[in-house]
Amino acid sequence: VLGNLYDGRVQIVNELRGDNLAEPDNNNDYKAVYNRETTFFTGINGGIYTDFYYAIYRSNVVLGSFDLVDNLSSEDKNRISAEARFVRAVCHLGAVKIFAQPYGFTSDNSHLGIPLRLEASQDPLTRATVGDVYSAIIDDFSFAAENLPEINGPYATSDAAKAYLAHIHFL
Repeated sequence: VLGNLYDGRVQIVNELRGDNLAEPDNNNDYKAVYNRETTFFTGINGGIYTDFYYAIYRSNVVLGSFDLVDNLSSEDKNRISAEARFVRAVCHLGAVKIFAQPYGFTSDNSHLGIPLRLEASQDPLTRATVGDVYSAIIDDFSFAAENLPEINGPYATSDAAKAYLAHIHFL
């Protein structure tokens, strides 16, 4: 799911919302994003919104299912937890940047952000404040930075988590 999100769709939506691009003339979804006339029900946005929360849900399922696995070492549990929290943080960050006013829009970041999902549940949630969302993201990336290995094959590493933390501090 995360690979599908960052196959270009998230990047396109972010570019369309910037000020260094001419108005698209051939795609209604892109034009709606460019003109800020869209909701998360619009094709490209709806897919992005849904995919962010699919990945978050799956990460939360992993985090809540360790008791179902026998003979899992504490080292593996920490690494898997860190990988799941990394994915959850990437998705919360991507969603809040697209579907909320930016960090700093209000002086205390009390403006509404996105639903903050920290458990595997499909119950409707109200939108959390942007400040609360960013606190959860920083907490997840900090955990990931401390518990991911430096080399982890195709999976997240401690340096990747640290890079995201640096990115957040530059926002």
